Amino acid sequence: MKGFPGAGDIDTGAVFVLQQVTLFEAPNFAGRSVTLDQGQHRFFTPADFNDVASSVRVPAGLVAILYEHADEGGGYGRWVDLLEDCPNLAVYDFDKQVSFVTVFGVFTADGHVWARGVMQDGTFIPGHWERKRASGQLPPNPGVGTVGPPLPSHAPPPRTTIRVDGTTSVITTLAPQDHFQSSTWEHAVADQFGVIGSDFRGAEQIGTAAFERASNNTFIPDFLNFWYPQVQPRDHRVPFKRTLIGTVDDVHIAEVSGTYEDHDLNILIAPDDLHRYLVTEAHRREYTDIMSAQWNLSFHKFGQPDCDDATSVREADFVEAEILASSDLDSGVNELLRDTIAAAGDRRIGVHGAWIYDKGHCCHSEIHPAEQLWWREDLADRSVHHCAVVCDASKRFWWRDQMDDGTKLKPWGAPPVTGVFAFAFEVAAAGPAHETPGLVFEVADLSSHNRATGPAGTATHTLSHQGATLVSFVPDNDAFSVSFEHVGTGPSGTVRGFLVIEATVGKLTQKVVDSRFPAGTDVNAIDQDDERRVFAKEEGHYFFTVTQHAARPVASQNR
Repeated sequence: MKGFPGAGDIDTGAVFVLQQVTLFEAPNFAGRSVTLDQGQHRFFTPADFNDVASSVRVPAGLVAILYEHADEGGGYGRWVDLLEDCPNLAVYDFDKQVSFVTVFGVFTADGHVWARGVMQDGTFIPGHWERKRASGQLPPNPGVGTVGPPLPSHAPPPRTTIRVDGTTSVITTLAPQDHFQSSTWEHAVADQFGVIGSDFRGAEQIGTAAFERASNNTFIPDFLNFWYPQVQPRDHRVPFKRTLIGTVDDVHIAEVSGTYEDHDLNILIAPDDLHRYLVTEAHRREYTDIMSAQWNLSFHKFGQPDCDDATSVREADFVEAEILASSDLDSGVNELLRDTIAAAGDRRIGVHGAWIYDKGHCCHSEIHPAEQLWWREDLADRSVHHCAVVCDASKRFWWRDQMDDGTKLKPWGAPPVTGVFAFAFEVAAAGPAHETPGLVFEVADLSSHNRATGPAGTATHTLSHQGATLVSFVPDNDAFSVSFEHVGTGPSGTVRGFLVIEATVGKLTQKVVDSRFPAGTDVNAIDQDDERRVFAKEEGHYFFTVTQHAARPVASQNR
């Protein structure tokens, strides 16, 4: 507690004759006793005097602070500072509850006086040092102590530990979730229908450089900057990918060929309040020089002059998520994603990707490319999570020579792209009466191309505690990396945490290997003029569902 004295603060002079504080086993100073000298701290052990004292003598001129609990760092829990005898510690609800005592003088050598803890206007004022008044009067100390609110333990908080052996994860120590883990879990459940995307691992910076757009027209240059990364006003961090949660208003595939060709899947989303800043704090709407050129040349008329047409005004309230799932426009992949989103029950969706504004579209706020999408259907006996991770097939965001006018970290949508899906779970704790079955998460494939192979094959992953299986993850392919994270008990004693799965799509291949470009060369570290010659990049996608349901009870879970 700030203000509590250390040994160097104690008055070892002759202001008072050195005396002792004595604790007694019984009320009224009877029974076994233990004494502490001025300046002494005492940690009572179970074999010593822990939770034994029922009364205490405190001579005038001394302070004895009694603590409810103790660890190697000292006393903690409830506490009370006494400046006088107490024949029965039950008056402070401290009978047989003293584990640590510290004793010091009321006065220090430099003239400070201890003012004991008191309650003032409903607020506890802890004991502290004060200077004597100019008049020579001492600080007023009431004749009885006041029990202070519990102090935290000095020991580091316990943490859950998990032993991982291949696909088997066993909780060896189960502890409460810490504040960060608990708040992350609550955020996932309350705000993102139980799933956190790739920012579960932290934000991915994308730099400040803009991306150019290919015109596909000999009369229009290809070095015009269309897409710029966004940051909030007064946010001086490097731009980074964002998550958007909101309600789908419209989903369609653009049908623009020739100049500024565009076949992206466009998802118009009304952001939830938590993500409304993606509209309200975005770049202002404006009619740009690029739009003027498009309109005057009668090419890609996306947005009427001055952005005052009905469509542009309406779209200002939405964020548009854009992605091209496949460059093979006859494959039906883009339509599959469109139709699956359109058929979603409550139409709420999560997307993750670069937050940008489009100068060819009234500087409209976009998540583009939207490399990760998810939404959930809640049915009577299960929940179905629809998931997609996409390496944008338009190839607009793949190469550093497409970037201009800023700091280049790496192209926003270059392959490979890894999608992280962290599913919040809550199950009954294991124990002799573990009657509630655990949870099962089962994968079903919908569509994939250039999907990477994960490290664990097709085996089922399990999280168990005390012999009971709490969570099972059942893949139907070898696409995933799997882990159980932020696991701990919640306020009601249940076990909460995240099942975290990762899937990677798209390919990066080093075509040239020589003394200048040895195997394993970092694609983003070489000169951008060499990038296309040394490396090959390919698109990819993976659409799948994860169905969450209760496990069938088994005998081993009910023991």
